[in-house]
Amino acid sequence: MSNQLFRVHLKGDFSRDDISLLKSLVEQDILITSGALPERGEHSILVGGSFSREEVSGFPNLKSIIIPWAGIPASTLETVRANPQISLHNIHHNSVSASEMAVTLMLAAAKRIIPADKALRQNDWTPRYKPEGILIEKAKVLVIGWGAIGKRIGKICLAFGAEVSAISRTASGNSFPPESLHSLLPETDILFLSVPSTPKTIGLIGEQELKLLKSTSILVNISRGNVVNEKALYTCLKRREIGAAGLDVWYNYPKSESARVNTEPSKYPFNTLSNVVMSPHRGGAFGLGQLETKRIQELASLIQNLYQGKTSTGRVDINQGY
Repeated sequence: MSNQLFRVHLKGDFSRDDISLLKSLVEQDILITSGALPERGEHSILVGGSFSREEVSGFPNLKSIIIPWAGIPASTLETVRANPQISLHNIHHNSVSASEMAVTLMLAAAKRIIPADKALRQNDWTPRYKPEGILIEKAKVLVIGWGAIGKRIGKICLAFGAEVSAISRTASGNSFPPESLHSLLPETDILFLSVPSTPKTIGLIGEQELKLLKSTSILVNISRGNVVNEKALYTCLKRREIGAAGLDVWYNYPKSESARVNTEPSKYPFNTLSNVVMSPHRGGAFGLGQLETKRIQELASLIQNLYQGKTSTGRVDINQGY
């Protein structure tokens, strides 16, 4: 590289410690600034969430945009599609925490931990004598979305002795193309959803797909709520047409800080169903110290690669949207 400074700007709130760590992990020729996005600049990389066409127009040397998490804001995707000379990247630092959450939900649902806990708190031992659930060993697991998170889920399930297959847009090995979904569902004991929300995945699992599952099957959703049809899922669980579900993603979120203590996650009363394990979108472990350090480390690695002209790391397919 030349001796000219390679400029990177972090849009948004990054702590002093995070910025200090990031600077220590990249070469000295990389100048890192942070805070509100300036109107103009000679930056090669912008890091942040949402970027409009107007914002990036003030950066004639811009080569790349980095989203410092998994998932792509629609406005940024539109901006890059309109400026194909800009590469778009994201990081998957949360694959560990998200996969751990997925497996936790699977186990809680498979072993009916929540209703058993609730009963025993009332001195009721009935669940011991009316066993429910399934064994993970030899269960047929289907992971929809074979990315960083999906592969970690699969690896953990294999350690339990499960049979793992996957659906991926780039099918290979033990993964199948999306059109195989209906043929795989009837044999599936545990269904994991770890796909991004795109026009192709919204409503991917609806009434028809749920009815193809076994009455003992478990569904675990750690992707986005809208990947599963809200009404169909509630109805199916209420009627016990599938065994259980573990849900970390929802259909309605708090719109303000004050609303955090009183916001229903769905227009349907999932909270009344004993065969649902509910989690308030905690898979990304946002704010957890260990994970934030990992975020900065992965961000530094990506910036370093882009500085060296390596643009394939974490690159988003702007046509697919992920």
